[in-house]
Amino acid sequence: MKKLQDLRVALVHDYFVQYGGAERVFEVLYEIFPDAAVFCPIVNKNIIDSIDSKMKLHTSRFFSNPIIKKYYRAMLLFYPIEIEKFDLSGYDLVISDSSGWVKNVIIPPGTKHISYIYNPMRFLWNYFHRDLYERNTLQRIILSPIMHILRMWDYIGTNRIDKIITISKHVIKRIEKYYGKKADLIYPYVDTDFYRPSNYKGDYFLLVSRFRAYKKVDLAIKAFNQTGDKLIVIGKGEKEKEYRKMANPNIIFLNSVDDDHLREYYTSCRAFIFPQEEDFGITPLEAQACGRPVIAYGAGGALETITDGVSGLFFSKQTVSSLVGAIEKFKQKENSFKKPEIRESILGFSRENFKKQFIQQIELSMSGDEG
Repeated sequence: MKKLQDLRVALVHDYFVQYGGAERVFEVLYEIFPDAAVFCPIVNKNIIDSIDSKMKLHTSRFFSNPIIKKYYRAMLLFYPIEIEKFDLSGYDLVISDSSGWVKNVIIPPGTKHISYIYNPMRFLWNYFHRDLYERNTLQRIILSPIMHILRMWDYIGTNRIDKIITISKHVIKRIEKYYGKKADLIYPYVDTDFYRPSNYKGDYFLLVSRFRAYKKVDLAIKAFNQTGDKLIVIGKGEKEKEYRKMANPNIIFLNSVDDDHLREYYTSCRAFIFPQEEDFGITPLEAQACGRPVIAYGAGGALETITDGVSGLFFSKQTVSSLVGAIEKFKQKENSFKKPEIRESILGFSRENFKKQFIQQIELSMSGDEG
């Protein structure tokens, strides 16, 4: 077996349109293979330059068109065509990290393909019926056969992957259900060196989120309207006007803050509020790395990253009364949550551990010793 540094490697990424959790994962993969070729259909140059302006980058000519790029989310039928155009001949190893399309690249015989899948495409699988029937009749008539075709393409493409790794036990079950494939587990990481506790404590609860319906920011707003406790909400998105309009004066909105100020808000909050169901969820880990407890909806990835009674507590239903009950319960036992214990509970999610585990999986896969 070749040494890792001698492998000809291609990294394949869904989109470089924002800097988020997927891009942080990509950076670690790129750190392991700094000479790798990088394939990505849609690119924001500022994001690329923040990682490495000299990256050996291959993009889609179709999605490079400024008008097409602006409406890229609507170009459903063009993704399979553009993804399959990527020529991955001549590589020993292809690593894709994907919540969408690029895991379905066509790989030549003799090339190993490892895919870090964040989730099967939500709009094709677990949210299909909900999203479809929120549309009008004409849209349903048009979209239904398109979605059917894309599901077949997605299922077939996933069966070309040699090794699937994913982000949580929650998603392992989903991959097995939708694709009939087994997946290994490597949790995403939190920057435990950057996110650290401080000695200051404020008088507010904190929520950090994009303003999309499934994030359930409205649930938190309604609950804090009722309790009257101070809540700081950091985020932006399509529902911002709606959320601001429904909030009482005890709820303060901040559109965005830099990482240093975000850390300050984490370290000083009474507790972090996490009302949604996520496949993993990185913000609760950032809060816990700063020694702060989390009040979370008890479902999805939160069950794997929050220790009830040690680093936070759960509420059982996504209702105002259930969240209000958890907030009141927290206030009664607030002093029982200790910063060192909270931080200690998540140190296994460090960047170093993530990198080490990924290298181990690559070596195992390339050696052919699995099974």
